Amino acid sequence: MTRIEDREDDDLLYDLGGREHPSVFFLDAAGDVLARHDADDCSVKALEETGGKVARSLELRRKADAGDEAARIDLAIVRCDLGVIELPDLESEIDGKTLSPGQEQAVGTLRADATVSDMQAVLAKNRDQAARDLVAEEFVALYRKGTHPGRAAGRRLYWAVLAGQAVARKDAAMLKDAVAGLKAVHGAEPPGKAAEEIAELEAKLRELEAAK
Repeated sequence: MTRIEDREDDDLLYDLGGREHPSVFFLDAAGDVLARHDADDCSVKALEETGGKVARSLELRRKADAGDEAARIDLAIVRCDLGVIELPDLESEIDGKTLSPGQEQAVGTLRADATVSDMQAVLAKNRDQAARDLVAEEFVALYRKGTHPGRAAGRRLYWAVLAGQAVARKDAAMLKDAVAGLKAVHGAEPPGKAAEEIAELEAKLRELEAAK
């Protein structure tokens, strides 16, 4: 958006739903949105992964249009993952249908993403102890169900909160998973502060495991 008067399509990003910088969209030739890329990770690798999902969604659409019911379900899941449809739309699409284990897992991840997004909104409004306790309770419940968020910003918050809960509860298994989750989020070379926090958590994990 340039704010240049009479510039064609100057409001296109806003019209597509862009409200922050950066906002990254994948469009088809007709200008329809194929993906809303997670703005929290605009690395080349992440963009390539989104592009791969877009290509898969186009192939699934061809199969779904040919009457493939499994492809229709997969298409709804991928479109939700790409931010083209909302979770309620996906829930409506799969209602009453039998999902494969892989589809169940993918839907669980998207539900976890939605929960984390809701909890981020809670913390944005209020960071008192009651809000933090609510977020911790929701995240521990997700962890106990074995469903974890897939989006970058959600994973950082999710695993950080679980790490704190694991230390407080002296739960070595949860802390081990949280450390692995944080390492996966930050990559092979975490930035300085993150590296220090992970090192502290690893030291605490060794203490908990030694105390068993």
